[in-house]
Amino acid sequence: MNYRKTWLAAAIIIAAAGIVSCKDDDDDTISLPYLDGTPSFELPRYVTAGTEMTLTAEEVTNPTGAEITYKWDVTRGSDEMLDDEETETDGGRTLSLKFSASDGKDTLCNFTVTCATEATGYYGTSYTAVTTAVNGNSLKHADFEFGEGIHGGKVTDLRTGDEYNTVVINGREWTAENMHYGLEEPKTGVALEEADAVSGIFGRYYKWEDAVSVCEGLGEGWALPSHSDWDALCTALGAGSQEGGNITEDGLTAKWEGVTGSLMSDATFNLDKMWEYWTAVGDLTNESGLSVIPAGYATVMDNGSSDIYTFDGFGEYAGFWTSTEHSTGSSAYYVYFWDKYPDMRLGYVDKKSFALPVRCVRSVQP
Repeated sequence: MNYRKTWLAAAIIIAAAGIVSCKDDDDDTISLPYLDGTPSFELPRYVTAGTEMTLTAEEVTNPTGAEITYKWDVTRGSDEMLDDEETETDGGRTLSLKFSASDGKDTLCNFTVTCATEATGYYGTSYTAVTTAVNGNSLKHADFEFGEGIHGGKVTDLRTGDEYNTVVINGREWTAENMHYGLEEPKTGVALEEADAVSGIFGRYYKWEDAVSVCEGLGEGWALPSHSDWDALCTALGAGSQEGGNITEDGLTAKWEGVTGSLMSDATFNLDKMWEYWTAVGDLTNESGLSVIPAGYATVMDNGSSDIYTFDGFGEYAGFWTSTEHSTGSSAYYVYFWDKYPDMRLGYVDKKSFALPVRCVRSVQP
């Protein structure tokens, strides 16, 4: 399944095809006016399976006052979910819908919802949005074995009571899943496509300062990993030689060769592989237990009263903030994984215009 193509289908505005009447060759073509407006509605990109929602389409008008009909169409996969009687609610503008699903792939799938308008003497307009049902079993990690000297654990976030898997490697304990703190008001970070239903699946995406505070709030000793923490981790996992141009302008290691397979999980989301094109990486052993998934990243644009998040890289890219600041002061370093390379790499970006998933670390007694 190509998630990137699927996302492009979400929230597409479709102008319904008009009917054009033609007379003899010598006559002009009759063209109808369009209704004014689009019956758009709010639908998150992901919903929790079993969620009931009420969708209300924006009102569409016309200057003559001709009666406008709203008609809904819903499919789960390729199966129709509604009949004509179910769509005749609240004058047609409102639809109550339950995104019923279970553990099976045939029900945890895409739901396509369309609202179309019609009126005599007018071309209608329509709006379509796609959502995906998820539950606690949507993300599954393939079985793996810890490498020598590595073992798993747990940590509880006392702010929320949420429990995270951890792994201990070379005297450091790491969270083994993406942090999802920040669901309660005032919220911190954002979920993928701003759909809170997947916060606990993919974690949340944080700007740098939020990432620092999220880890420090996890408990005593916990912090956002530094460049040195990641370097020690990769060294323990047998990273290749760092010689030959793998140093940044700040004198930091910029690439750790051959370690990504030991960090990446051969995970599935709703039974579809997350790392779709990983053959260049080699075997995904996940012997570190870090269980890295390609959740991508977000760019952030300040819109004055709020930030606008644009998500990219899902299914092919993973990245995590480090606490190490770039010499410019306005940027910070992050480590990243790309399905085309077997190396973990280092980059830097502006602290306020980039958002990434977060892992946390603390030192432990041997």
